Amino acid sequence: MLISEESESGVITNVYQFPSGKLITEVVLPNPKTPLLGSAEYEMLAKRDYIKSVGVETNLVEIKEIFEEFPLAKKSQYLYSGIREAYVFRAKLYRLQDSELLISAQQDVVEKEIWSVSDPVERELKSKEVYNRVHEEMLKVWLERADAPNRFKQRMERLYGEFPKPIFQRLMSIQITAEPKELVNP
Repeated sequence: MLISEESESGVITNVYQFPSGKLITEVVLPNPKTPLLGSAEYEMLAKRDYIKSVGVETNLVEIKEIFEEFPLAKKSQYLYSGIREAYVFRAKLYRLQDSELLISAQQDVVEKEIWSVSDPVERELKSKEVYNRVHEEMLKVWLERADAPNRFKQRMERLYGEFPKPIFQRLMSIQITAEPKELVNP
């Protein structure tokens, strides 16, 4: 289970609860050089980033077209903020999918780590330790993947007041593979 909250100041608190009963609390502090979502500064940087990034990540054009068809975004002063948030969201889902593949690919390494222990009792303990570690890593990725759409919708509602499901579904079909650069004031 993941309980995730984002404050108005941009601080994100994630509480992960694993089936083993283990709790992990993660607090993510925003970069002080990054303006807050919904500010004129954020919009200016988001527009500048769009102009720079669209040559590398051409699917940003499609994201922009979707937002331009969304009346609340088009009329608002935060069109590029929404585009930027969709870019970051889709890139995050892509990165989390890669993380799942990486964790799965580590199975050979995990097996070698376990079988490197000669004592059967210690090997069993090592096996449980490694299994729990890998299982928790995978669960954390799954939980973050499940939470990402909700976080994105919340941020869109903060910008536009509402965020229609058809717009969200269209954005979900767009593939983003480039990693967005951090949005910071120079």
